[in-house]
Amino acid sequence: MKRKFVLLLMTAGILAGCSTAPVADKANVHVPMDPVVAQVHTVPASTIHYQVELVSFERSAAADDGQLLATYQARVPVMTAVREDGTPIDNPMNSQEKKAVETAETFNGQFGVWTSEDSVQELADSAREELKLRRENGLLPMESYNMNLSCTVYQTDHLVSVAGLCYSYTGGAHPNTWQLGWNFDLKHGTFLDGEAISADTSGFREAVAAELLWQARERAEENNMKPEEMYWPEYETILTDWVNFTVYFDSSGMTVAFSPYELASYAIGAQEFHLSYDWLRPLLDQESRDVLELTSPETGEEP
Repeated sequence: MKRKFVLLLMTAGILAGCSTAPVADKANVHVPMDPVVAQVHTVPASTIHYQVELVSFERSAAADDGQLLATYQARVPVMTAVREDGTPIDNPMNSQEKKAVETAETFNGQFGVWTSEDSVQELADSAREELKLRRENGLLPMESYNMNLSCTVYQTDHLVSVAGLCYSYTGGAHPNTWQLGWNFDLKHGTFLDGEAISADTSGFREAVAAELLWQARERAEENNMKPEEMYWPEYETILTDWVNFTVYFDSSGMTVAFSPYELASYAIGAQEFHLSYDWLRPLLDQESRDVLELTSPETGEEP
């Protein structure tokens, strides 16, 4: 979740580099245009709902002679605070509605860079510069640049978790790929670190790290390899620092993901480690279980 440098790279236009490779061919990536409502839940003891839609943003840029320079596609979540009757809260009528609107704005602000015209312009400018150099040096025609972000959303009464997959081709031998994750606390209107889902952040971080190490070693053994051969030699340090990589939740548990080259070489590819709610539950206090809806709303007992 803390991979904030990816967003900084986008705004700075550094995506023109070529450092990672995709888990799928970029030509097969498709971003539908129709908005999809993810889930709508009512916050307990409140007349306010938070609706999350996945909204598509697409742009393209061409050179003066019509040659395609770049295509830019992003499918990102957009949150709207709505009243009990479903009407959007455009003009807050009280402090509760004002707070709800601020909560939605905080959430949406995290994804605004992905739908920024400046990001599109940065990509197009980089492509235009490469085209100019190629033509001046008589090189073969270039392939157009491409950026594509797709997201999925999981939502409870208290939490919105977003998993993102970003493909980017900005010249070079192959595209880049990143796995991204954001977790948003609806009650407090803030984004959470993966470890913050537990009141005992230190203990939770250590327990998850131990589980990731065990899963990584098991995976290496299944591939008839030593962990130091399958992953980078410092894989233990990387896994112990899991909270600074991609973390997201879905209906079955928590996923910790590493993009290609973060934990292992491109040949090994992206690495995902899943921790079920059955595994997580003993590490969480009652409030954390409520956030993840691991208790019955009627009795407070575990299902």
